[in-house]
Amino acid sequence: MAQVVQAFIYGIDSPGGQTEIASISGQLNLFATSGVHFYPTTQVRGVAEVQCNSVIEVLPTGLNQISTKYYTDKSLGTILSEANA
Repeated sequence: MAQVVQAFIYGIDSPGGQTEIASISGQLNLFATSGVHFYPTTQVRGVAEVQCNSVIEVLPTGLNQISTKYYTDKSLGTILSEANA
């Protein structure tokens, strides 16, 4: 069974541009732990201007493609603990 990380997302940077989530509680998403990169950030994202602590970067599957970055308030340590559970 693939490992899955659950996170509330407040902002998205994708090839189509930036998206700010309107919900003050973010949008719940699930991410498989393969093909992703986790790293810290200090950006403020979303309509509610939430302090984000981590970026979940979904790596592209084709050549010359741009990755998609999801911003969450979850700490990097928490994400890594869940990814390795």
